[in-house]
Amino acid sequence: MFKPQLYDIIRKHKQVFIKYSLDGILSKEGHDIIRLPPYHPDLNPIEMIRSQVKQYIAKQNHNGSIKKIAELCKQKNESMGDSEWGAVCANVKKLKAEMWKNESYMDIEMDKLIVTYGEDTTDDSDTSTEDEDDDLGVAPLQL
Repeated sequence: MFKPQLYDIIRKHKQVFIKYSLDGILSKEGHDIIRLPPYHPDLNPIEMIRSQVKQYIAKQNHNGSIKKIAELCKQKNESMGDSEWGAVCANVKKLKAEMWKNESYMDIEMDKLIVTYGEDTTDDSDTSTEDEDDDLGVAPLQL
C-alpha cells in the first residue's frame, strides 16, 4: 500500500481513540471542529486569506504607520465576501486533491534519495582502506 491508502485507514479509525475536552465544549455551543494538518499552511484557507490581507496592506501602506496598517487590515477583512472565501476554499480542496494524487510518486522518488548508514555502499573497484569504520560506512579522518 502507498501512504494515501494507509492514511485513509488511519483516518477512519483514529478518531475513535482521540478525545479533546475543548471539542465537547465547542460542540455543545453548536460549533463544528475541523482539524487541519500540521505544517501545511497551504492547506489552511485562513493562511491564504491572511496572505491576501498582507499583500493588500503592503500595496496600500505608504507611510508605515501602525494605525494605517490596522485600518487597512480592517478594510480588507470587511471587503472580503463569500465568493472570495469560497474561491480560496476551492483552491485548497484542489491543492489537497493534487497532493494526495502525487503522494505515492513522491514516496517512490524519495526512497531513491535515502542514504543508509552502516551498509557497505562501495563496489569492488573502490580503493577503500582497511581502517574504514564499518558502522558508518565511511573512512576515518586521516590527520
